Amino acid sequence: FEPFQTKAYLLANNIRALLSGDMETMVHVCRETFARLQGGAEPTVEDAAEIFAEEFTSFRQRRAADSILNPLGLTFGTFFDRQSAMSPGFVEETIYSIRQCRIDGAAIIAGVDDTGSHIFVVSDPGVVPSCDSSGFAAIGIGAELALAEFMDRRYNSWSLWTTAIIISYLAKR
Repeated sequence: FEPFQTKAYLLANNIRALLSGDMETMVHVCRETFARLQGGAEPTVEDAAEIFAEEFTSFRQRRAADSILNPLGLTFGTFFDRQSAMSPGFVEETIYSIRQCRIDGAAIIAGVDDTGSHIFVVSDPGVVPSCDSSGFAAIGIGAELALAEFMDRRYNSWSLWTTAIIISYLAKR
């Protein structure tokens, strides 16, 4: 059972984030991104995606610090400063644990700016590939099936938006 929650979030007048995964985390990242985008010129879609990725990465680092370093009385700064005094096994194990700290979530950042329409996907650990050339993206549990459906039907960035609606429906049914 999944309670009702919006999976679309407004980042700017011309940019939306479509979310999957741990919604509490993803909405937090959206709010931080929205706050950073306010007050300036209308952002580009790429700028919004990059800022979203920075906030995603920052949240991931805070989670790793809270769950791995803080219980040991360490921060990222003190951990790296004191490594020479720590056993190599402890350092290696701690770094491994930090790298394994993942966020279950991803976002499609899509919108229109002065250069055209754009689609980016942000996923753990904060990578931001552009999907402009294909004209489609998918995230979440049904992503593989949806991507296969779009590719099988040879959808591209020049296809009609109505075709995307039909393919999306076929992928979800």
